[in-house]
Amino acid sequence: MLRGVVFGEGTDLKKSLKKPFKKAEKPRLTDCGDKRNIPPLDSEGEETERETRRNGGRRMNFAVGLMGLALLGADGTTTSKAARPIQYHVRVLEMNGLEWREGIYTKLAPVSRQGTATIWTADKETSRTLIERAGRVVMSPQVMAQSDAVAHFSQRTSRRVVSKLTRLADGPVDHAIAVAYSPDYEEVRDGCQFSVTGRRLDQGILAKVVIDETQVAAVHQVKLTEIVPARDNRGEAGKLTPQLEVPEVVSATVAGEWLIPTDGILLVSFGARTLDDGQGKAVVRERLMLVEAVESQVITKLALEKIQTPKVFSAVIEPPVISPPVPQAPMPAPAVPSRSLPQARNFEGVALPLPPLPEEPAPPSSMPESSEPCATPQTRSKPVEKSVEKTVDPASTKASFLPDPTSFLIPDSTTRFLVSTLKPLLFRVPLSAGITIEIKASMKPGS
Repeated sequence: MLRGVVFGEGTDLKKSLKKPFKKAEKPRLTDCGDKRNIPPLDSEGEETERETRRNGGRRMNFAVGLMGLALLGADGTTTSKAARPIQYHVRVLEMNGLEWREGIYTKLAPVSRQGTATIWTADKETSRTLIERAGRVVMSPQVMAQSDAVAHFSQRTSRRVVSKLTRLADGPVDHAIAVAYSPDYEEVRDGCQFSVTGRRLDQGILAKVVIDETQVAAVHQVKLTEIVPARDNRGEAGKLTPQLEVPEVVSATVAGEWLIPTDGILLVSFGARTLDDGQGKAVVRERLMLVEAVESQVITKLALEKIQTPKVFSAVIEPPVISPPVPQAPMPAPAVPSRSLPQARNFEGVALPLPPLPEEPAPPSSMPESSEPCATPQTRSKPVEKSVEKTVDPASTKASFLPDPTSFLIPDSTTRFLVSTLKPLLFRVPLSAGITIEIKASMKPGS
């Protein structure tokens, strides 16, 4: 059965029938000349055979392939060569006064300013001049790290100051006999720390720098005074003079990303400060930080391993042994109190008989003056008090007071005159609204 035969323009029917049959295919995109058909036709009007390629792609030219390999090798990220580590040399200088700026300021290239801190770049010749004019070199560390790795350095000291005084006394201030002051200490840090990370560029090292500098300029003392009275009349009053310390701390923080030139340095000034030279004279000091970064040229394999592979210390920490709680024995139950009356005993320990209870009158069984029965009263009747006869000793005399005639209590004429001159006294005590108690007292000579 003939399913379908494809004929092209100008083809011979006999030649077409001699060829094996083909399944019907999609029509061409164009139907024009042989060379402009898609796909093109051969001399006999048949489609040209194409080589089997990936998705109809074309072969890459040999020169283009070599160029791609060259560009691939030019990319530094795909090379197996490890980047060289970067060595940072940091110097912290303390300058005496501000005279160093007079001859060097024109050689400094300003970069940034953060608060009281100023950042410049300068050449290495300027760096050597600053080191020669410095009053002292505070520190000069060198750190090394791989490219894009963080290098950290810290040099700090702690100073203890008395920030608080706790008063312990048996009374208020200046009125306590026993007084003591307990100092509470606080640690104040003094020093500098920095972190830096960088990578190599054509112009130098692009570094991210974070600096924290703290300096205790002075410690001021506050003197307290308290008087301690004497314990008795013979002793003398004491005096306590505890001291409170107030530190004066100057700090500066610098953070940013700047370029350290290949033949230069990064210069950071933390600002000018006024300090005491120890002899009571105020002087001006200024701290500078010089940061120099170079790519390490010579590095051994051992040093490279120390940089790339940090040391790891491991130790087996045994869990703490927690002893189980010891069960505590329950407390014994208290003894039940006795319900019996206590037994009286004499000095020899012999039990004594209890005194007899008072006799109670028998409740009446009938109403008075009647034979009808009555209910028993629910309350006890009050005992009838027995009359007790008063006895008087006829031989006794009543107590009395008779003044002695020779006594001064008997007023004479002079005393009577003095007493008569005294005016009566009147006391008024208000109790509430409209109520007042008046007490009047006067002296009159007796007869």
